[in-house]
Parts: sequence; C-alpha cells; structure tokens
Amino acid sequence: MEILRDKGEVRPCQLERDIVSAARAVDLKSPDWREQAKPLIELIPELAAMDFEFYNPACEGTVLEHSIRVAQALPDYLVLTGLLHDIGKIKCQVMEDNHNGPEFPRVMRFTGHEMAGADLAKPILERILVDWLGQPHWAKVSHMLKLNRFHDSRGRYFERDFDEMIGAFETEAEIEDLFLLWQADDDAHTKEHVAKSGPVLESNIMETREYYRNLF
Repeated sequence: MEILRDKGEVRPCQLERDIVSAARAVDLKSPDWREQAKPLIELIPELAAMDFEFYNPACEGTVLEHSIRVAQALPDYLVLTGLLHDIGKIKCQVMEDNHNGPEFPRVMRFTGHEMAGADLAKPILERILVDWLGQPHWAKVSHMLKLNRFHDSRGRYFERDFDEMIGAFETEAEIEDLFLLWQADDDAHTKEHVAKSGPVLESNIMETREYYRNLF
C-alpha cells in the first residue's frame, strides 16, 4: 500500500504517472504542440532547454520534439527514459561542415552526449523515481541511467563500448528495454533516415540479442 508524503498531497510514483500522462497528451502534429507540452515541462523543467533545432538532415524539429516522440513510442515504464535520452545534447553541441548535400551545409554533432546525458538525468530521476519511503528507487534509477548511457550504441559495429554495454545489463529483460529504446529512437527520425537505418538496426538488435544469450 502506498503512503502519502509531502503533506499528504503526492504519492510515491504519482509524479511519474503524471509525467507519462502529460507526455502522451502532446500532439506533435499540432502547430501548438509547445502549448500542449507546458504541463510536461512544469513537471520536468529541465526539458525546456532541449527545445532547440537539431540542424541535422536525419532529424526533424527540435531535440524536445524528438524526445517526446520517442517517449510516446515506448511503454509507460520507459517514458522517462525516452524524454531524457537526449538531454546531454544540451551540453554537447558542435557545428561542422557537411559534405553530403547542399540542404544542410553545416550540421550539428553531439559527440559525448550519452555520458553527459546520464550525468544530467541522474538528479532528475532521483527526484521523480521514489519508493514508498520517499527515497530514490535506486534500481529503477540505475536501469534508466544505463539505458541513457547506451542508447546510441546500436550493435557490435560500436566496438569501442560493445563489451561495456553487454556487461552493464544483468538480465535479458533489461537489455530488451535497450532494444525498445533503440527502435523508438530510430523510428523518430526522418522517413529517409529510417528507410536506410531500419534494416541495419534490426540486424544489429538480432545480433546483439543472440550474443547476449550465448554469453549468459
């Protein structure tokens, strides 16, 4: 049975449920989606800083739009992960010349945003994910931070951190959550990007799943 805290007005995990509802209520196809997102940003004020353009041909709109789109494609228990998976891009922005087409002569890169994002997400998750005593639910916080850390490690072609990624997830259910995040993140890009990356991602998920099962 849940107990009340904060003068009896908030139940543990109620804030998370409110965030899920607020995220799902945003219609990103509507021109006033920012107005609709205000209740969500009131619950997680840090999201406001993510409302900036990607400047990348693979992405549409702002980082905040993309993150809400990812969150909406995930089950309720991973919505927070979807919302925060790219928060590190606030601190990791570098404009570079783009030689792949005239539409985007310069593109924005976000090298290192996964680690930066885990650092930024940690106090947010500790504030939201609490147990019945009002203390951080460390298991949930830890799991979501691992998902944040490895959300761009899309399979064995990322040799530099593949073994670290595999070792971070203790159960098959945990790493399946990572696959859900990979898929939702990829699907939230442009149709042109998904058409090229979709088959590669599917193959990488299958290969990583098989590797993990054989290992453990």
